[in-house]
Amino acid sequence: MFDSLIVISAAIFISLGWSQLRALKHGKPRHAKLGTTSLLIACLLAMPPLLAALYDGYALRLELLNVLALIMISSQWALLIASVRQPTQGLSFALGPITALALFGLLLPGQDLATPLSDLTPGLMAHILLSVLAYSFLTSAAIQAMLTAIQNRQLRQHNVTGFSSVMPPLQTMEAILFSFLWAGFIILSAGIATGFVYVDDLFAQHLAHKTVLSILAWCFYAGLLVGHYALGWRGQRATTLSFVGYGLLLLAYVGSQLVLEYLVS
Repeated sequence: MFDSLIVISAAIFISLGWSQLRALKHGKPRHAKLGTTSLLIACLLAMPPLLAALYDGYALRLELLNVLALIMISSQWALLIASVRQPTQGLSFALGPITALALFGLLLPGQDLATPLSDLTPGLMAHILLSVLAYSFLTSAAIQAMLTAIQNRQLRQHNVTGFSSVMPPLQTMEAILFSFLWAGFIILSAGIATGFVYVDDLFAQHLAHKTVLSILAWCFYAGLLVGHYALGWRGQRATTLSFVGYGLLLLAYVGSQLVLEYLVS
């Protein structure tokens, strides 16, 4: 049953992404209400198999593939909520194929890295939850930065067809980008702070690189936000710094987990 739910949900995400690409290619407006309803259905279908993969009644299974699926589904939920006030449907559709790949990862055999619930204090659970939420918002920000960079380049080339014709104005795209950056930065700050308080040794051998890279990413995001509001940074500089910060976060968690789960073990 869970496998079927994964396949159906992933298929919806892929279909939405494909329909978005066709809309961009032909410069036709999206059917936002139908797309949002489909996204909601896909997210709801994905929740039972995702929760089953993460929690077996006695322990949390925080293997890389499970956490990546959690991050992507959390990103989609965040975008669905944000779509009430901002035009984020295009961003949701752009994330669709990536979300589908993450869901298919749940079908693959993973490492047995279950953490007993008895070992998880409320503070440590808060750190894990905040970290996942931070990755979710900053993943959305990274994809939004990519879309904004493409639109900015097309406008500089005086190409207002295709992509640029079906996306919100550039000013709105940048506003959406910085709203996700702010949300991700605040939650990332809280995640790092709870890590220092509740994790026994953040600079232990298997956590040192994660900690250092996460702090470096925090510094890049802090510099970007200060530069934007104090110095007026926007456009290519803003999107480039967004990519650098997110790249550091990917190295901090995904790179580290790949080494720990598939090389060291």
